[in-house]
Amino acid sequence: MAGVAVIALALVLRQGVTNRPAPDFTLPDTFGREVTLSEHRGNPVLLIFWTTWCGVCRHQMPVVDEIRSEYRSQGLQVLGVNLEDTAQARDYLVANRLYLRSAVDAQGTIAQQYGVSGLPTMVLLDGDGKVRGVSAGYRDAGQLRSALRRVGL
Repeated sequence: MAGVAVIALALVLRQGVTNRPAPDFTLPDTFGREVTLSEHRGNPVLLIFWTTWCGVCRHQMPVVDEIRSEYRSQGLQVLGVNLEDTAQARDYLVANRLYLRSAVDAQGTIAQQYGVSGLPTMVLLDGDGKVRGVSAGYRDAGQLRSALRRVGL
C-alpha cells in the first residue's frame, strides 16, 4: 500500500495541487444538509474519500473517527466524502457508530477534481484551505497524528 500512497502523492505534486487552494465544493451530507468545504476555513480539515464496499475504507473509517474525536477540541474538521448513494453511506455510519460527518458525491465529480484514483484517499488541508498532503490507502492513527503535526496540531 505504501506504493499506492507514493503514486497518489506524485500525482498531486505533478498536477501542482500541493500548497494550492483545495477545490471548494458544496454537497449534501448523509442527512440531506448541505456542507460547503470553504465554511471550514480557519481550521485544518482532513477529507477522506470512501465507499462502504471498500474493505480498506471499512478499516480506515474507525481510525479516522478516533482522530476526529481526539483532535476536535484543537479545531480539526474531519469530513468524509462518500462515493455512493446517501442511504448506503448514512446506514453504514449509523450501524458502525461513526460520528464523522460525510458528504455524498455519488457522481464522483468532487473525487475527480481531487484526482482520487484509489480508496480510501485522504487529503489534509491547512487552516487557509491549502492542500498539505494526500495519501491513498490505509493509515494508522500514528501516521495520521504525524501528518496532523504538519498543519500545527
